[in-house]
Amino acid sequence: MNNERKRATRVKPHLKTKRRPSRRNEAGPNAAQERRVQDQLNFLSNILEFLPYPFYVIDVQDYTIKLANSAAGSIDAPEHTTCHALTHRKDAPCADTCLCPLEEVKRTRKSVVVEHTHYDRNGSARHVEVHGHPIFDAAGNVIQMIEYSVDVTERKRAEDERLQKEKLQGVLELAGAACHELNQPIQVLFAYIHSFLKRISEGHPEYEDMQKFKREVQKIAEITHKLKNITRYESQHYYKDTKIIDIDKASQPKDCEPA
Repeated sequence: MNNERKRATRVKPHLKTKRRPSRRNEAGPNAAQERRVQDQLNFLSNILEFLPYPFYVIDVQDYTIKLANSAAGSIDAPEHTTCHALTHRKDAPCADTCLCPLEEVKRTRKSVVVEHTHYDRNGSARHVEVHGHPIFDAAGNVIQMIEYSVDVTERKRAEDERLQKEKLQGVLELAGAACHELNQPIQVLFAYIHSFLKRISEGHPEYEDMQKFKREVQKIAEITHKLKNITRYESQHYYKDTKIIDIDKASQPKDCEPA
């Protein structure tokens, strides 16, 4: 029970209603009502603290966080901390760089889900799925937004790996088709070179040129052989920020790689 009370008090201190001195011994309807209200506030604080993800209530007019649990990393933040300062480390709203859930909630008056890059309390970038839900006043105006963020970094990483594998599979299929189509012309070229070299001697003016031609065709044959034996993704720097598949490494078994 002591641990639960300790966790409950970690909900953003300046936003949480202060605990009042116990009035258990006081009589009257007002004291009983205050105890019920305080118990409800404590219960709400406990619920928010036990949520495994960051939870906020944000003012739609000035972006300030009115309520947050400790998972939001806002415990040590100043009283008028904004959502963009806390999660994006920016002085201005994020609408210019990504879709702002608060602006979308104000515009649509409906719940929204967007993907953002947030920063945790250690400064590490995390991919998060941001859920925003409007809070209306008695006149039907959107005055605040409930926001909670679900960390999807590992899911995104798995999706990226899957996409890379799919891209690689497409490359391999294309390479296999190219090898199949090139194989016959290469065989014809080898046959032609072999036949031509049989009819001339080493002193013939075209003998050296034909030998060079043979070596180049042999290189093409070796490349097509490597393309057919690619089993994994290995890249190398090509130009500026461009990378290309390293055919030599990608076609070589790992246990055969040089130390």
